[in-house]
Amino acid sequence: MAISYISLALFDKDEHGLGLGIGGEIYHKVTQPDGSTYYDVYHIFSIYLDRNEFPSQRRAIHYTLSVVIPEVLEEDEAIILLSTLPHFHRVRALDRKFGIYAPGKELRFNRVKQIKHSTISLAIDAVERRHSITERL
Repeated sequence: MAISYISLALFDKDEHGLGLGIGGEIYHKVTQPDGSTYYDVYHIFSIYLDRNEFPSQRRAIHYTLSVVIPEVLEEDEAIILLSTLPHFHRVRALDRKFGIYAPGKELRFNRVKQIKHSTISLAIDAVERRHSITERL
């Protein structure tokens, strides 16, 4: 089964209080013949959201997932979302809400203790830049 992983980080420490950044990567885990694993990133996003339009983290996360989930490769059968955000504890509610963006795919939300440093850097960069970038690699 082909699985895409989405690593997601949120940075809301804008010194001017104007916006927040959400960074992320969509990737496959690839296991080498020697048993080692690497991440094959195929899409990155660094999204800047204005606080006036997105006053809460919850609203920002919902918007971001509605944009990012459809970017998963069509042939993948499952999506695993990874984040340190406390919102990822409400798994059932998230599955129901975001399943519409991933028809025919299994969707799993996992709250993790650590997230990839590159994901965090993308979130911080969005706040510093004050605009969004998404790129399929």
